[in-house]
Amino acid sequence: MSRTSCYQKGGDVYHGGQPRRKNSKNADAYRDLPETFTIKEVMAVLDLEDCAARQQCNRWAKHGFVERIKQGRYKKIMKEIMV
Repeated sequence: MSRTSCYQKGGDVYHGGQPRRKNSKNADAYRDLPETFTIKEVMAVLDLEDCAARQQCNRWAKHGFVERIKQGRYKKIMKEIMV
């Protein structure tokens, strides 16, 4: 195996000896959202359709990054998510 190719070690993916940042697009989008945000804002920031934006918000809520304050509106619990 070449050192410059991607390889997996213990569940982490590496490229050129460096860990790959997983979901960095989502982390960047999360950082750009206001303290309270709507599904429509997630759609705009991540360029997603309605269903995919709702799924992303549900994932963030499941991981404890946000809390749902009412239908279609969320509040950040963590200032930033590390990936």
